Amino acid sequence: MSFCKKIVPLLLLLFFCGVSYSEETELDEKTKAPAVNWISTNPEWSLTLSATASNYQNFSIYTLSGGATIQMDMNEIVGRTGFDFSPKEINCTVEAVYAPTFFGKLNAGLILINHFNWYYQSYYEYDFLPGLYISYSPVDWFNLKFTGLFQLKKTHIWELEGTSCSWFDSHCPAFSLETNFHPLDWLYIDFSLSSYDMYRYFLFFAPIVRLGFGYQCNEHLTLSISAKAQFVDFFTLSANFNNLGGNISAKWRF
Repeated sequence: MSFCKKIVPLLLLLFFCGVSYSEETELDEKTKAPAVNWISTNPEWSLTLSATASNYQNFSIYTLSGGATIQMDMNEIVGRTGFDFSPKEINCTVEAVYAPTFFGKLNAGLILINHFNWYYQSYYEYDFLPGLYISYSPVDWFNLKFTGLFQLKKTHIWELEGTSCSWFDSHCPAFSLETNFHPLDWLYIDFSLSSYDMYRYFLFFAPIVRLGFGYQCNEHLTLSISAKAQFVDFFTLSANFNNLGGNISAKWRF
């Protein structure tokens, strides 16, 4: 918990500095572009509809799920929220990022994630993840993102209702590393290694490896397909494959 006590004041300091100096524009003498841009206007909105199939080690279908995500992107401020549901569970996530732009290439700031998972008739859990966010785009067709977070998880088990063991608290670090390529006007490629995704928040460290491709049909519509694999006990000799999933989605910008 000492890690959380140290990082939270730093995150708050960065946030309030951004708000206090949002009107300032420091110019870089070489590029004549703002050295620091605290906030942009004209947000881009998007709606994503998705379908996911997941299975366990025997490769039999475990669950089919569908969901929707809406996002607001102002470059320095990004917010998104969505849900994913299946016959066995429902997940809801709210995520917010504030990261000023430095020299037109680097965004650095803080991120906050709230996640709720309700597994019908079994348990429900809540995840709260504050942390640091970095996004670097040295060229227009490449982007690298990193998040380092502290995950607080609270779980309630229905069958133990009324006992001292019905609630469980746990905490651990969490991270994600993601690369995005845009080699052609119509093609997107992304790869990520992380300890969580938007609707799954595991205790550290059960890594998720993901590879995805996107086809931009026009300025508004992008169709995507991706595959991901998860491993467990990654820091032991018994590290093994646990889960495989595939996803298709349609994203509409407006």
